[in-house]
Amino acid sequence: MRRTPYAPFLAALVLLLFVAIVLAVGIVAVAIPPERVLAALVGAGDPAESAIVLSIRLPRVLGAGLVGAALAAAGVLLQ
Repeated sequence: MRRTPYAPFLAALVLLLFVAIVLAVGIVAVAIPPERVLAALVGAGDPAESAIVLSIRLPRVLGAGLVGAALAAAGVLLQ
């Protein structure tokens, strides 16, 4: 029996998650383009945008991801 290689599939999912995080941080009432979001994440962006991204938007997106993971784990445990 041949095993399916999961590494490319998992790498694609991680890449998709990273793209979704960047887009979720950038697309709100006051949009910040993805390249400026990435610059803010690495510390090379505008100080005002970096403060917005790092102190407001990124924690909110990561918190939503953790809540979603917790709900998924709870659903698995209940089945």
